[in-house]
Amino acid sequence: MKNRSILFIALLMLFSCKENTSEIATITIINNNSIKDTIGIYDFEYDIIKSIPIGEKERITDTLNIKEGYYLLKEKENYHVTYLNSSIKINLHLENDSIKFSGIGGNENNYLIKKEKFINSLISTAPKSSSYTSLSEDRYLDLVNSNYNKKVNFLNKFENLNERFLELETESFYYDKMVRLVFYESNLQYLKNDNSFKVSENFPQLYNNLNLTNEKLLIHYNYLFYVNSYLKIKIAEKLKKNPDLDEVITGLEITNEEIDNNAIKERLIFWRYKWDFVKSKNIDKAYQKFNLIVKNEKYQDIIRNKYLKIKKIGKGDIAPTFKFVDKDDSLVSLSDFKGNIVYIDIWNTYCKPCIVEIPKFEKLKNRFSKKKIKFVSICVNSPKENWKKMIEKKNLTGIQLFSKESNGEFFEKFMFNSAPRYILIDKKGKIVESHAGKPSDQKLIDEIERLLK
Repeated sequence: MKNRSILFIALLMLFSCKENTSEIATITIINNNSIKDTIGIYDFEYDIIKSIPIGEKERITDTLNIKEGYYLLKEKENYHVTYLNSSIKINLHLENDSIKFSGIGGNENNYLIKKEKFINSLISTAPKSSSYTSLSEDRYLDLVNSNYNKKVNFLNKFENLNERFLELETESFYYDKMVRLVFYESNLQYLKNDNSFKVSENFPQLYNNLNLTNEKLLIHYNYLFYVNSYLKIKIAEKLKKNPDLDEVITGLEITNEEIDNNAIKERLIFWRYKWDFVKSKNIDKAYQKFNLIVKNEKYQDIIRNKYLKIKKIGKGDIAPTFKFVDKDDSLVSLSDFKGNIVYIDIWNTYCKPCIVEIPKFEKLKNRFSKKKIKFVSICVNSPKENWKKMIEKKNLTGIQLFSKESNGEFFEKFMFNSAPRYILIDKKGKIVESHAGKPSDQKLIDEIERLLK
């Protein structure tokens, strides 16, 4: 798999659990290519665990201080799912454009390489629309169940796999299946722009067998998605009754109430709120609540750093500027819009929720076309040619800007991590909302009208 987006299926299937006592695994790299290279071992959130420079050496042995789990092994620009534990003593053979394993753990990791190709074949032969769960319910269920059975059958063809590994792979298929079922209703609600959409009574009961006590399941990335989807329903129910509640604080409280196992609770809170923490309208209270619940020092340190960054740039602070190119390759700066309210949409061409919001963004733009407000669309992390094609295809108007990557001061200070993202800035260049409402949000419209007075 050549890039992170292609790795998405693997990310949904496996997870490196990092909370247990560290163990030692041994890896020997046999460089039959005789070329300079570096092998990287990452967790599933792309945090580097170890970088092994091999230069032009033909053979090098190193150890990894890790826990049992699934990791990402990077060679050149390729990421491969890899299984490691304390008994692993594997040889990694680099040969031309392929890799293979031998030694203790070799069978399991060769299987994962082959599974990677098998999963890609399932994706390539699936109906295109299945990526967005827009198939009919019966057809979608048939597809999910069929793929689950194909994966199980694929696993059963392999001999001499470790018993523990077989157990993990079987579990991973189950949680992959459950997450795909979980996503169906919520994705269709979004695609149809209809929150009242519900699956039929014949749809599988999703949470009858939900396990909230076995922390060993944290080894599976999809287990987190699965439990999180259950909590999201609880959070949504509470917010529906009282829309004025802070979503982040409410989520922390409900997670604390619903999950008794501390390892699962703390891992889930950290996994979710290390990204969503910035969305809180009361960041001080959210930070205090987090520290009351989560005692893991590593998690506390990471969230503390995020908290301090958020405190440096919040409501009422001067917004960091940007300089991005428009479709004519002219540089456009935030300062060009001085004296106007600025509503920013950060999106990319492969983000389905982003595309769904575009017509609403255009409608909002037309509503305030004669007012002192600028609507700025910034396409990021997409091929430039795809962006230009999208402008033509969707007949996008107004200020259309492009940034090849989401780095630089503007993205970093706003702690941008996913699209779509909306930002509202007042006429003085001060931040009104760093996580503003989407274009169809009535609260956003009310806020814009207030700022225009």
